[in-house]
Amino acid sequence: MAFNNPIVGGTTLIREAIKSPNYVPGVSGWSINKDGSAEFNDVTIRGSLIVDGDVTLDANDVFVVENTAGDPVLSITDSQTETWNGISLERILSIYGYSAGALQNVLTLKNTPSGSFTNIEMSDKRTGSLEVAPVSIGLDIQAVNVNDQPTLSVFSSTNDLSAHQAALHLVGDSRAGGNSPEIRLENSGATSDIDIILSGRVQTPDQQHVAVEEGTNITAFTNTVFQGGTPDICGLTFVAPASGKGYMHWHARLSSNTANTAMVSVALRTGGTIGSGTVVHAASVDWAVETPNNGREQSAMMRPVSGLTPGNTYNIRVEHAMNGGGDGTVFFRSATWIPST
Repeated sequence: MAFNNPIVGGTTLIREAIKSPNYVPGVSGWSINKDGSAEFNDVTIRGSLIVDGDVTLDANDVFVVENTAGDPVLSITDSQTETWNGISLERILSIYGYSAGALQNVLTLKNTPSGSFTNIEMSDKRTGSLEVAPVSIGLDIQAVNVNDQPTLSVFSSTNDLSAHQAALHLVGDSRAGGNSPEIRLENSGATSDIDIILSGRVQTPDQQHVAVEEGTNITAFTNTVFQGGTPDICGLTFVAPASGKGYMHWHARLSSNTANTAMVSVALRTGGTIGSGTVVHAASVDWAVETPNNGREQSAMMRPVSGLTPGNTYNIRVEHAMNGGGDGTVFFRSATWIPST
């Protein structure tokens, strides 16, 4: 027999809605409404899903896209306490990466409870690149090496533009742990000045200039082979720069008491003891300041050096000699090491 109160007429829904017996809006059951809207408790869709409009999540709900193994590949949540399969979803948008069924990395975009700015967090940050434009205050970026030690960080400890404490850290560490050398450029927030903080070994050409002088007279010397003063040695030590290059500069005031000339040159040796070590460049007549015959002279000379081992210690000693018979006097000596790039 026919229903006196039919649900549909042909293919058209006649009733205002068709509902499950336990339907409570927003709580349980399901409802298909005459105006084209519907509400379901759980839906499994096989095939494509096309949405022409907004997708709205309740405050405590999570939207998760799974792969065929049931692992999450994308999640969207507005909850700070929600978890899914034991994975904390305290984020807005998460993109997961898997290898052989194991979670390898997660990229998250989220808002913190204390502000409206967006944080970007990445796990397993060993390859690939991150491009952010523009970078606004409050954005923290950190890169780590394979030992999970930080190598680069950009951060601000406050989002107050009037007293921001932004910093850029470049950290180098070949160890798995322990303290790391670092270069830090930061604004302390107290003033508008930029602070530069360097830790560990710092080596720059300007900081490695080394100079020495000796004013003790060496009188009536007659040696014809270059030698240093005894005991008044004039010399210096230095650490070779990364380029392995630099200049030896020396100066002397001296006199000759005969027809032969008095000479002052420098010798370069390996090691940190002045006058000792393997000779790299010997004192030489070709590289010497000298007096005229039976006269006085004050002069300086510079000699280029290359091929040094970066980081090794070397020493320079000022040495004197007569170019033939007779005797001479040295009144003042100085030496300078100037590194170059």
